[in-house]
Amino acid sequence: MKRITINNILCAIFMLVFFASCSYSSEYPIEDQGLPIKSEILGKWTQDAGVTPDYITISKLNDTQYDIKRFAFDTQDSSYKEQSSYKSHLSNLQGTLFMNMESGGQYIFKKLVISSNKLVFSSVTSNIDEEFTNSEDLKAFFLKNKDLSFFYNEGDEIYKRSDDTQQ
Repeated sequence: MKRITINNILCAIFMLVFFASCSYSSEYPIEDQGLPIKSEILGKWTQDAGVTPDYITISKLNDTQYDIKRFAFDTQDSSYKEQSSYKSHLSNLQGTLFMNMESGGQYIFKKLVISSNKLVFSSVTSNIDEEFTNSEDLKAFFLKNKDLSFFYNEGDEIYKRSDDTQQ
């Protein structure tokens, strides 16, 4: 039986929090149409944590949509396995970028800050009681609250560009 290291357990918990239901979800995106693809975010992005850090890949689906896949190390198989996949697009709300990430008919939202070798995601909190019946109302709510610190979960998710393209 293989030993599971504390780092592997902590990384797994962190990734569950990052991509789990603790983010606000909606059946509506902020906007139906996304921004044109930003080529600087395409590729493999790795967390800076642990011996076997989780990573995401971001690829182009079309001119405005991305395919984001998250991979985590499986200690039983000693290999990386795909954990989740999202069809996504970007919205720009007065200079703040949001990733609209759809899976199973539900969207989750993450503020995105891009630098040359780093992506920083901030999950929108699940502590939102409002319910929306269309994208316009959701967008108005995000515009009103996007600059408030409590609009986001604590702890940013930071990924660094990875030159390793093997998955």
